[in-house]
Amino acid sequence: MKNLSQKQEAYMLKAQIRLLEASFSSLISYNKKVLHIACGDTSLSPFFTRKGFDYTGIDARPQCIQDIREKNIPLRHSLHITNTSALPFDDNSFDYVVLWNASIDRASSLESIFTEAVRVASSSFIYGAWNKYSLHSLCKGSAFTSGSAVNSQKTYLKNSCFFVDKELFQNPFLIKRRLRLIAGYPIAWEKSVQLLPLVTKKIIPLKPLLLPTYFGTFFSMRVDFTNIKPLTSHPLHIYKPQTDSTL
Repeated sequence: MKNLSQKQEAYMLKAQIRLLEASFSSLISYNKKVLHIACGDTSLSPFFTRKGFDYTGIDARPQCIQDIREKNIPLRHSLHITNTSALPFDDNSFDYVVLWNASIDRASSLESIFTEAVRVASSSFIYGAWNKYSLHSLCKGSAFTSGSAVNSQKTYLKNSCFFVDKELFQNPFLIKRRLRLIAGYPIAWEKSVQLLPLVTKKIIPLKPLLLPTYFGTFFSMRVDFTNIKPLTSHPLHIYKPQTDSTL
């Protein structure tokens, strides 16, 4: 059972990276600055390193950052201990901001985190989270889902640094509505991925398939701020100083 759990967690990570790669598929990555909010651990570090990002990870819990620093972090990575709802960075400090599988403390509101993420991002904001309305979630406890799959999913969440408000941060319908409202821009890209097969007595080594946003176990949405018409005449992003294109 222990080996099965390890296979499940490896499959989860593979599926998440597959979705993350798709989220960045149309974006330039090399030498671009990316901020990873609530980085938690280094599970996604190989992806950002392979893509050539100038990576900055932040987390509010000192122990998480200390654990990461004790590992072999690539030279182009920097880590900071800071509040996720009050980022100590200037406007447009990063090309991309990523909030992925975030374990956010309840003191931080969705609005404050999204507002700060949009403020420091110059090109795109990418959000990824578990989908509480996925087929897998709705089938938990039924004959279609094994108990080991559910336990593995719970363990995966427990390894994060904070308690997450799943009613808020794992609701794709609410996330899409709030993100559009706060950013003032439409969703440029959105998909989901099935992290675990419904029947998990055997892990089938198939490439995780991308699904429509609301079907998969884990979903992702991206908002772009360049070459996109805003939804309103006064989106949050237009108040930020823009880079002079003539330079």
